[in-house]
Amino acid sequence: MHPFIGRMVRALSVPVLALTLALGAGLPRPPSAYTIAIDAGHGGWDSGTVNLQTGLEEKNVTLAVSLDLAALLRSDGFKVVMFRSEDTAHAPPGDVLLNLQRQAALAKPPYTLFVGIYVNSCPGHDCPGVAGPHTYYFGQPVNPNLLTAEIRASGLAVEASPQLLQRDAGLKAFLAQTTSFVDQHASAVLAQDLQTAEVRRTGWPNHPITPLPLYVLRYAEIPAALIEVGYMTDPREGQLMALPVWQLRIARSLAQGILAYLEHPDAASSPPPLPAGRLQAASPAAPAASDPAPAQPRRYTVRRGDTLFALSKRFGVSVAALVRANHLSGLQIDVGQVLIIP
Repeated sequence: MHPFIGRMVRALSVPVLALTLALGAGLPRPPSAYTIAIDAGHGGWDSGTVNLQTGLEEKNVTLAVSLDLAALLRSDGFKVVMFRSEDTAHAPPGDVLLNLQRQAALAKPPYTLFVGIYVNSCPGHDCPGVAGPHTYYFGQPVNPNLLTAEIRASGLAVEASPQLLQRDAGLKAFLAQTTSFVDQHASAVLAQDLQTAEVRRTGWPNHPITPLPLYVLRYAEIPAALIEVGYMTDPREGQLMALPVWQLRIARSLAQGILAYLEHPDAASSPPPLPAGRLQAASPAAPAASDPAPAQPRRYTVRRGDTLFALSKRFGVSVAALVRANHLSGLQIDVGQVLIIP
């Protein structure tokens, strides 16, 4: 083994073990032990993409979806930290780099995972029929201090700088081999779970998740994904983006994607096949065909103080199974509601 790889494996052995123990089957810790970092894309002087027909700005859609998502997660006991909770930017007008650097600060421990929420558009705003979410991950977080130390310790006769990765293909391969087990896989699984959940809840066409060296993902030190929740430039989807009920539907799907990741961080769910360009009925997703039907389903009437997480522990089933069995559109349950326990 190359000495560089050996040192990186030792450096990553503790995070690998911690990730395996903390995020194994189910939720081994209470929801309050997880902190979800949410970036509502753009804001303030940075409006993002704009719907040319309605004037709807991306920054307002991302903020609305993010606030809904934060409320859903908090209602079930998760901790949430937001990059912005109002129409503002965290840098002077035009200082995009500073804004990005401050966003990237959310993608680090002690937070559990990072989700960036944005809206897509196509060049020239002329792409009828191109719709649906796109989700991105980087998978190889760059910690400049760690890289510099490891490069120097390796004894390589090269400049000790993270920029070396752009020139030394061999060193880049070494780094990929040692980080991909935690960073690339975890971020890719998170990205797929977010993508899958929105496709199922909105009915828009599915697109493959894509590795992309976006700034905030590139410097992430925790599992991180950025989802463009739809196309502002699609005639129908662009109109739906302005509706609070549709924004809430997207937020609910993202909450379910996050939950799916936390329950099974080593295996992403797969999206159902959808007809391209056709919006399915806005209804809760049906149970997956592969899910075994319970022989004798139990019924439970929700009482004050119950949550899906508490019920999952009481009955020994996953929260995801409860959501599917009851065709729930989110994680919220109401007193008096009758649930099927699979």
